[in-house]
Amino acid sequence: MLLISDAIELKSFMHDVGTIEFVDVHECINNKIKASLLYVDTHHKVRSQWIIEAEENGYSDAKLGVDMSIPVTPKADLPKIQIVPTSDFGSFNLKGFKIKDKLRQCYFLLNENSKGEKIKAISPLKFIEFEATIAPEIDKKIAELWIKRTAKLIESVPILEEIVITFLPSYLDNFITFEPKEREINELELLFNSPISVIYTSQNKKSLFQENWKTICPDIGSTGYRMYYSILRECADELEKSIIDVYFQIGSQYTFPYFLASINELISLDLICFEKFEFVTIKQPDN
Repeated sequence: MLLISDAIELKSFMHDVGTIEFVDVHECINNKIKASLLYVDTHHKVRSQWIIEAEENGYSDAKLGVDMSIPVTPKADLPKIQIVPTSDFGSFNLKGFKIKDKLRQCYFLLNENSKGEKIKAISPLKFIEFEATIAPEIDKKIAELWIKRTAKLIESVPILEEIVITFLPSYLDNFITFEPKEREINELELLFNSPISVIYTSQNKKSLFQENWKTICPDIGSTGYRMYYSILRECADELEKSIIDVYFQIGSQYTFPYFLASINELISLDLICFEKFEFVTIKQPDN
């Protein structure tokens, strides 16, 4: 994946500093994450290259691939983005967070001056620094597991939109007191991949659920039925809606964590399809 800061106008920036940084993050055959950093000049030639690999201890190891003694891009302070969480964020367990994203060159802040216990995590390649403030009674070891997994997910996705981060506080506030399980991690992956994916189903599957929901999902009750059916109705024969699009369509009468869990369950039941785009445009250059 090729990641470029949205805040940078490539042509003017390259003339000012001489080079620009491009980052490619990918998963290798051994399931380890690796990143290639290229510094490209105004003639589109690679002047320096770094390879970064995740180590067993969770930290990274930078190795110089090519160095032509050309000064690289000077580092500036990351622009701060104040996160306004969704209305269902209660701030019961999660009080605030700071996410420093060196890939997208931005700094996400939620309740920057919040009080409580501070916990920190760094992603495997050190591109993401995550500091969370939690309620004093929360188990810090369990909370650390959550922010470590979240930091790793943020590092691994090709696009990170601000709107995705606005849904994160509600989800973490709801689950950070419990040790993360595969189901919850899958739900977070759905959230972070929502900008580069669509969900859809068919009229036949919608009818199948409507007629047989008590057999297919015997434990969801009438509230669950309304949620599931609303999702299926919005996804039927529609190939252009993301998870967040569907959430806005069915209304905010449901909390986002409950909605995301319902999406995950419908996918596992093969009642809706989740499809990630194979190719993603990160930035469209100006003409």
